[in-house]
Amino acid sequence: ARPDLETGLVQNITLSADLLAYITPSEMHPLWGAWAKSVADNFSTTTSERLIFAGFVPLLLAGYTIIRGWRSPIVRFWTLMIAVYFVLSLGPFLHINGQIVTLGGWQLPMPYLLLYYTVPFIDLTRSLSRYSLMFMLGLGVLVSMALVRLANSQSATRRPYWIAGIAAALICFEFLAVPYPISPIDTPQFYFDIAAEPDDFVVAELPMNWDRPTPLLHQTVHGRPLLTAYTSRDNPLELAWRVPVFQQWRTLGPDIIDQPLDQVAPTIFFDFNLRYIVLDYWQMPPGPERDATEHWVAAALPDAAPVYDDGRLKVYQTPSKTETVPYLSLGDGWGERQEQDNGTIRPIAEDGSSAELFVHHSAGSPLALQLTATTESGEPASLSLFVDDTLLDTLTVNDSDETFTIDLPPTDADLVKIRLDPSGSPVFISRVSLTMMK
Repeated sequence: ARPDLETGLVQNITLSADLLAYITPSEMHPLWGAWAKSVADNFSTTTSERLIFAGFVPLLLAGYTIIRGWRSPIVRFWTLMIAVYFVLSLGPFLHINGQIVTLGGWQLPMPYLLLYYTVPFIDLTRSLSRYSLMFMLGLGVLVSMALVRLANSQSATRRPYWIAGIAAALICFEFLAVPYPISPIDTPQFYFDIAAEPDDFVVAELPMNWDRPTPLLHQTVHGRPLLTAYTSRDNPLELAWRVPVFQQWRTLGPDIIDQPLDQVAPTIFFDFNLRYIVLDYWQMPPGPERDATEHWVAAALPDAAPVYDDGRLKVYQTPSKTETVPYLSLGDGWGERQEQDNGTIRPIAEDGSSAELFVHHSAGSPLALQLTATTESGEPASLSLFVDDTLLDTLTVNDSDETFTIDLPPTDADLVKIRLDPSGSPVFISRVSLTMMK
């Protein structure tokens, strides 16, 4: 599987089904919902992932089918199916009441752990409790077999439907969710206003430090492209973490590209056809997330006044580009952003390959690349820089931060790719920047 689509074992453990969740009634039940919630709050997973109650009546009826009809190949097939998906839903380690079961100090492993390390694609899964969907499908088949068997029994031949009716009523009562939690579809007027604008443009909805589905609802009204959207996996092709300004909005912190945001922002906004920056305060209550989002928006748009403010949304229109300012963006081959006491770093090519750095709007501009690099192994490393497969320079990187200045060759190309090819010890970059050559 592609490493950038893997979710990791930590999420698998957190989003696994708790054994008690299958017999813990719905916390939305009008009678015992409060009690059920007090139990379910101990589970490791989220509310949407822990509502997997199988129902006592379905379990009893399925058990009746298994006991009375075990000789049937169909019964054995569906029994095997629910057993497999039941075990898979429990995840890498057995959880009971929110705690991983241990035996002799060892966490009790489940079969999924073996699959995780042996089946190439299995590590793409994230929320393992959703295997309960297939468990419930198989359970429903066994329940229907039980009802047919009971309806055809000698004691029920005169009134064959009363058993099914009673069972259905009991099952409905077990799964009763009254009142069902709903919320009105609330779309601010701003989105109707921009839907009427004639030309095409992009909208950035903030906060965007993690993907939320609300902007997709708004998009059904305005119909404009979004800077970021809702995906269940980090999109390796997404540009938001590669480009200045958007990097800061995404991570709510600095990245290794060090260019004045207010200077490069108009050019970047123009390149992305970005017109509106929307801060949705319903999506970020007062706290560090809101403070950081406002800080980094102000860094890119100093002294900007909102063009729309209804108490929930605060909208800024991007400034017009008066000049084209060259800027950098990250390509492939960069490791995860890491925050350290002395700043932010990214490793180059964790898999041993090279990393890419792009210079935008380089044509006709005498530019120099500044790069701060280090190693962490104590051993020096060699870092070769190539421009269009032509060797530009080879740097010796040591275990202390050192800043290198490399003059870029003049070019007529508007986009230049720089390849950073390390050899020896792993290389970490803490800063890259562009300066005008004197």
